[in-house]
Amino acid sequence: MGYKLIVIIIESSVILYFLGYPVFKKRPLFIREFTSSVIVLTFFSILATISFQIFYIFGVFLGIFVYFYGRTWFILGINFDQIKTALEKALAMTRSEFSRNNNEYTVKDLLKISISKFMGFKVVRFYPYRRIRKVSLIQNVFRKFISSYYISF
Repeated sequence: MGYKLIVIIIESSVILYFLGYPVFKKRPLFIREFTSSVIVLTFFSILATISFQIFYIFGVFLGIFVYFYGRTWFILGINFDQIKTALEKALAMTRSEFSRNNNEYTVKDLLKISISKFMGFKVVRFYPYRRIRKVSLIQNVFRKFISSYYISF
């Protein structure tokens, strides 16, 4: 029983670090590829500690799937218009030619970006046509703009 309690405390502190620390610093909650896979792995390891050990294997496979397949970012704490302006600023700063169609942005022959809402989160999906440095630059500049916003409670 003591082992399970220690594992649950350690894994809960990992989740609290990824989810609670940005909110404590009044920054938006921003879950990217690596963070989302760690949260999935931690959730299923807590579940396996409480119940069956097979959940460890399921959590590893699901975490790997989320990490490699999901180019999805979840953002909580800022509104939809701030995400759009941050994305447009990031595209302008990287000197990218883009076209906007409702909530989808298409960067000329490089990338398609869609913004949607899901259970209170704003979901930003990146669909790169080619993996070059400019796509990474666009994502990094967009992440910096999102991280610079303050949330209000």
